[in-house]
Amino acid sequence: MSSARATTPPVRPKRVSAARSAIDDDWEPANIVALTGRLSADPITRTLPSGDDVVSLRIVVPRNDGRSDSFDCSAWSAALRRKSITWHEGDVVELSGGLRRRFWRTATGPASRWEIEISSARRVVRAQRS
Repeated sequence: MSSARATTPPVRPKRVSAARSAIDDDWEPANIVALTGRLSADPITRTLPSGDDVVSLRIVVPRNDGRSDSFDCSAWSAALRRKSITWHEGDVVELSGGLRRRFWRTATGPASRWEIEISSARRVVRAQRS
């Protein structure tokens, strides 16, 4: 009696990068940004081609070395748009959200930029107005 045995190719171990193998399997990805800084200009409302409104603002956050970083931010929800549009240049604000990369087409080709999509925000200090 001859035994016919089906053969299967050997199973190759999955390749795992050194960085990934150092991470515990119980990790959860996170995209959380928290900033406190000063508005560089009054926020503006833009209407997109889709008809959606978004409030755009730029926040300047000083570094310890005397320089500063500026971050483009956007408020998409109606409540955040209503709140942030009342802020003014020089106000100190605290916000949190996620880092997003936006893509669009221009006459010269594709373009993109990074921005903070705001999920919560509050004004900490109102700027002195003259």
